Amino acid sequence: MQEKQLRPERYSSFSEIRKITLKKKKRRRKEGEEEEEIEEEEEEEKEEEEEKGEEEKKIEEEDRKAVLFRCSAILREPR
Repeated sequence: MQEKQLRPERYSSFSEIRKITLKKKKRRRKEGEEEEEIEEEEEEEKEEEEEKGEEEKKIEEEDRKAVLFRCSAILREPR
């Protein structure tokens, strides 16, 4: 996107030009910060998903061990 250059004849003073320039910089900075925030949120979501995946793996492993223990206990019972 091309930005229009400031034309001094439109403004009465240098201070007005400076204010507009600062507003533009502030807006760009804000947009950049919003992008960074979005990226940070995405990274946090990925980390949370990885943690959930690890927790699920641990739970599955514990369940598997519990089933094996029950099966071995059943097989040991006298008939």
